[in-house]
Amino acid sequence: MSKNPLISYKDINRDIEDPYAFFYQDTYYMILEDRMDVASALSGKPSVNAKPGGNRPGLLFKSKDGISWERPEFSYKTDAHYFGKELSRSERPHIL
Repeated sequence: MSKNPLISYKDINRDIEDPYAFFYQDTYYMILEDRMDVASALSGKPSVNAKPGGNRPGLLFKSKDGISWERPEFSYKTDAHYFGKELSRSERPHIL
C-alpha cells in the first residue's frame, strides 16, 4: 500500500492497537483495542485525559475491500463490565 498505515488517528493524538482482521460474508472486519479513547474523539466528545493503556474497550471496523474502512463501532466493553471488577487489561482480541 502506498499509504501506510491504512487507519491512523495521529492527527488527533490518539492510537489503537492489537488488530484482529477477518473476512465474513463478503465483508472484511477488524476488532481492536481502543487504547486512547478514539471512540469518544470521533463522537465529538473527546475525553481530556486519554492516555496509553486506559481501560481498552474494543472497536469494530468494517470494509468491503480491506483498504477503506468505515467509522468504527463499539465491539466490546472492558472486563469490569463483564466480571464486575477490574481485571488485567485485555490483550489482542480474537474471534472464536
